[in-house]
Amino acid sequence: MAVLDPGDYKAGLKRRLDALLDREGSALGAADVGYYMEVQEAELKRLTAGTGVSVRRRGKTLQIGPWNRAFASGSVQPAAATRKVLAAIVPMLKEYNRTLITVHCYTDSRGAAAFNRTLSRRRALAVAHRLIEAGVAAGRIVVVGHGESDPVASNATARGRARNRRIALELQPLAH
Repeated sequence: MAVLDPGDYKAGLKRRLDALLDREGSALGAADVGYYMEVQEAELKRLTAGTGVSVRRRGKTLQIGPWNRAFASGSVQPAAATRKVLAAIVPMLKEYNRTLITVHCYTDSRGAAAFNRTLSRRRALAVAHRLIEAGVAAGRIVVVGHGESDPVASNATARGRARNRRIALELQPLAH
């Protein structure tokens, strides 16, 4: 598992993909990537139906979420609904093992910015450890704790703060 800072995300992700490709010894062919990601997208949409968690494809990347209210305030333990979604998608993540999984976690703005960066990283690690304990290979996982940056709702209300305590997963194919 790799832990990246938001500022190092793009370069760090590229290094991680390259390292996985070197270690695994084979990459998906350009013709295979589209189909591979389409199949995963359809399966993820089926698995997350009715949960409020969206699945979108952007080029070669699949984005799962964000799902809001993923954590209680100040907690690193995923909420029950979050654990349920993670448990539902783990079999698919294990089956389609030619992807890199990035776990992005965010906080609300309560507390100091440095505390929130650490908290979001700890949350991302907690999610990653749940995936690993369920059998997803640790080497395929990257975690990024964004802290309170990039809010999706106002931090002035309890409802907005709950929405900002969120997770997003990205799946990227192991391809050059």
